Amino acid sequence: MSEKPTARGPYAKTPIVRARILAAATAAFSESGYRATTMKDIAERAGISQRGLVHHFPSKDDLLVQIIKTREESLAEQITEPAHTDFLRAILRVVHDNVKNPGQVELHTLLSAEATSPDHPAHEHYRVRYEQFTEFAEEALQRLHDEGELRDGMDARILAQMLIALSDGVQIQWLYNREDVDAEAVMGAFLKLIGTPARVIV
Repeated sequence: MSEKPTARGPYAKTPIVRARILAAATAAFSESGYRATTMKDIAERAGISQRGLVHHFPSKDDLLVQIIKTREESLAEQITEPAHTDFLRAILRVVHDNVKNPGQVELHTLLSAEATSPDHPAHEHYRVRYEQFTEFAEEALQRLHDEGELRDGMDARILAQMLIALSDGVQIQWLYNREDVDAEAVMGAFLKLIGTPARVIV
């Protein structure tokens, strides 16, 4: 019986090349933002020709979509449908993991700021994502409120918006001062202040 043929030619290393391109694009977007980065910049960082880059990703938009998709898949493994304290613990895990991957924090910070413009290719993605996170957090906090585990007078919707704003804001501060800002501790302190059960921050 003959052996199964192995991949040959330029397509044999396609996954490796695509991964290198995505890493280069992520670094470029993190440093210069989406709008200021060119396909030429990305090709040079990846060590390939622009023609080779376009073969794998026809446009800068395609690169951005793939980077966001990869990021979303990672988040989806940690944050799913709200389930009381599970969702809040997941928020803390995301902050904890982000501290280990500053490039992702830089990328999110730049893209989310740029994407406030309606004509940005990631605008709709971030708008929907913030809505989803707010709804998930609100439901989790409302359940805790109904069980008497939040301080009196707390509005779940406002708390959810505060939680997300704090998460983004403290990570930006951490980018400026990584020695003194403990993003995970700040998030944990906020949950304590609003009366969230201690088991959330264990």
